Amino acid sequence: MDPASPDEAPTLLEKQDQGVEKIKSIEVRSAVGGSTALSRQPSEHVKFPTYNEPQVKSKMRKTGFPVKSDFAEDDPKKLIADYDDYVHKTELARGEEACFFTTGRTGEGRPLLMAERGPAAVAGHPVLEFLERAAEHAPRLPALMVERPCPVPGKFGEGPSLALNEWSVWTWKEYRDDVRSLALAILPLLKPLDSVLIYGFNSPEWVISALAASYCGGVWCGVYPTDSAEQVQFKMDHSDSAVVCVDMSEGVKKFMTVYEGLEKAPNVRQVLVWGCSEEEGGDPTLPKIPHQEYVRADGTRVEIKPWRKALTAGRDITDDSKLLGRIADIKPTHCACLVYTSGTTGFPKGVMISHDSLCYQVENGLSEKFGWAQEIGKDGEERIVSYLPLSHIAGTIVDIMTPLAVTGRCCFDEATGSIPGSACVYFVRPYDMKQGTLKFRIATAKPTVFMGVPRVYEKMMSGMQAMLHKLPEQGCVGKLKFKALRKAQRAALQTGKSVEFENLQKLQDPSLKKDALKPHGWSSFWERKLLLKLRRKMGLDQTKMFMSGAAPLAPAVQEFFLGLGIRLGDTYGMSESSGTTVVCNPRSGYGGRTTLDVAGVKGGKNAKTVINGQAAKMGAVGRPLPGVEVACFRDEVDSDGHASWVRCPVVDSLENPDAEGQGEICYRGRHIMMGYFANPRLGEEHVAEIAGKNKCTIDSNGWLHSGDKGCMDKNGFLKITGRYKELLISAGGENIAPVPFEQSLKALVPGISNVVMIGDKRPYNVCLITLLVTGNTGELPGTEELMGPALAVNKNCTTTRHAMDDPIWKDVIQNAIKKVNADSLVCANNAWKVQKFAILPRDFSVTTGEFTPTMKLRRDEVVEIWKEPIEKLYSAQASPSRRKSILERIMPGSS
Repeated sequence: MDPASPDEAPTLLEKQDQGVEKIKSIEVRSAVGGSTALSRQPSEHVKFPTYNEPQVKSKMRKTGFPVKSDFAEDDPKKLIADYDDYVHKTELARGEEACFFTTGRTGEGRPLLMAERGPAAVAGHPVLEFLERAAEHAPRLPALMVERPCPVPGKFGEGPSLALNEWSVWTWKEYRDDVRSLALAILPLLKPLDSVLIYGFNSPEWVISALAASYCGGVWCGVYPTDSAEQVQFKMDHSDSAVVCVDMSEGVKKFMTVYEGLEKAPNVRQVLVWGCSEEEGGDPTLPKIPHQEYVRADGTRVEIKPWRKALTAGRDITDDSKLLGRIADIKPTHCACLVYTSGTTGFPKGVMISHDSLCYQVENGLSEKFGWAQEIGKDGEERIVSYLPLSHIAGTIVDIMTPLAVTGRCCFDEATGSIPGSACVYFVRPYDMKQGTLKFRIATAKPTVFMGVPRVYEKMMSGMQAMLHKLPEQGCVGKLKFKALRKAQRAALQTGKSVEFENLQKLQDPSLKKDALKPHGWSSFWERKLLLKLRRKMGLDQTKMFMSGAAPLAPAVQEFFLGLGIRLGDTYGMSESSGTTVVCNPRSGYGGRTTLDVAGVKGGKNAKTVINGQAAKMGAVGRPLPGVEVACFRDEVDSDGHASWVRCPVVDSLENPDAEGQGEICYRGRHIMMGYFANPRLGEEHVAEIAGKNKCTIDSNGWLHSGDKGCMDKNGFLKITGRYKELLISAGGENIAPVPFEQSLKALVPGISNVVMIGDKRPYNVCLITLLVTGNTGELPGTEELMGPALAVNKNCTTTRHAMDDPIWKDVIQNAIKKVNADSLVCANNAWKVQKFAILPRDFSVTTGEFTPTMKLRRDEVVEIWKEPIEKLYSAQASPSRRKSILERIMPGSS
């Protein structure tokens, strides 16, 4: 085929009559040899334009509400100032009110909030274009790595990795070819926008199945490995899945859950099984597939076969014209994946995420001018450890989309004929989280990018604290090491705080410079000599970016890691926003470079050059992404009793925000979900119910209502102060946010694992406390044996059962509660204070019901599971003076 000139080449979006000029796609090679073009392309060594260059025609505005902003396109000297204007002073051009959601998967009629310039201005494209580019740019570089066969679990906490040369590897070309082969195999079973349900632990088969669905013009839908049978069967039916891919590497339980739900899932036509002994070259120790077919009561049949058998069948198909036709029909506005919320009550909602939103998320982060992750992919291979559920939006963005975008983005180097960097995903073992062996996979992979939820970082912190507490017991040498490490941590913490946003502003201002915190003069030395060694032992010495999501990080956790030279970048978002909406810059020292080096601040010099790049602030979750508008709104009633929804003013201080500045966090932009999916087959009542939920979530001006309570300061930093659903309403009608108390108490008593404040419709507040124990992984509750800082409270008290009645433990916790109660920043008045507490006999976990699959606290479940100790705290008879105090607080003047 003779390549057409760039000006003549028709693009996919033009074929779809979207009226948007699109970056020219590269050639899509046939899986059966030869080549077939998705669209005609320019010459072989064309320099692809970067995604942050505007590629949008004026008639794009016909389909969306543009974002207006003052933005200097070419002058690099103005980038810092213009970044602030672009992020924090955007205004959406409003016309008539519109419907910004849909219940169907095509996305038709839903306006996109495009920007005039920057990452949010670039035309959308299907996810598969990333994979095609990656296979062309880096065909021989590793893309996916996993230990096969997977070693059997040993004792708890023991499980060294295989040598890397023993891991199974997919190169980027092999990855792309397997995706296309599986797509060819399942194409006859899938109509456009049908679903492929994937139920299993993170693995190459998981991501290959997901992208195969995408190549067929379908939708991938993940299931949490910890989901109940009822939840799995609901998702299988609700998603209208035509193909189910299920993992049997840990036994037949998942398969049987799917098998037993096939009767109520009429759209399923095939079940593909990986991790079974029947697979080509399979491990004979793995289980056999119990059934080869399922016949429903109406006579319809469901074929069941090994996943690799389908892959092999796809490789043998010689005609891929139908697949290429299906690919050509994919629109960026189509649904790419369904992400089910991990709700605490009832059945979850299916969040529809479009191709456009997924691609915008990663392209925004990697943007050369404004990307908060712009360093990623610029210096060799990036390594990502995949352990968070791929069915969660964080796993989707970090483990699937980021490697695709890093390796397949349009930053082609004309001189070398390659891209600057690539990315590889290292899959952990299915039992690592349960067995406490994740640390071995991290140490082997040495990730350059690491994503965790707060609970994971808390477990890391408690493990390191336990190790540090043992040093003084190792004689004089151990005591010297302990003192040196403490000194190093203090130095690194001071330097880390000195390069935060507000301190950098002070360093710029001659009148405030004397009050600014200066970087510690010895931090660079200590970080290189001691802290880097500690990080190397953990496998985190080459990690340049640490991210946290799903819930706000406690300040104590942030400070601990900052003391190791590690900046944990808080991110804020939800499934409904395709992941990140707000982010704190997560740059950190790595590879022998210190935090000070990365920040570019030496003794306060050059602060101006990093003031926006650093963009970090303790206690805040960050600032909005470019092209995203974030605001807080609250109800206001005027003198005539008319209620209105008003925008909250910015607060002077995030540490002590006033009530007027706090409201519901809302945001809008190109990253917002298409809507919650309604399956018409489930009836009109179901469709109406989902439409109602969509309307409550996304209003007629495009604002997505998060349900979170928060505030913003003048620099655009956002702080979460609570969640409206979590607010405790006391018997006296006071609204109480429990999280500040819980985090403060944990910070004062490092031996505490979890704190839950109780007080909804109660006369006073109490709290439940769990302690650090061996064997707790978040998935499992662990043992009763205390560990680390929990052992240091009373060396004669070694179990939770002993601690429950131990006077020393009671005094330590009671004194800490008094301190927190006395802190006016935490407890606004007496109604916020905690009066009693109980130590529980075990810790919380996913399997025992207190955590969601992403380790968020399920407060209602905690109250139900632990109702007996809660009732005891309230049933204990109060003294006359205590009763008088309570009555006075609830009913002033009653005494």
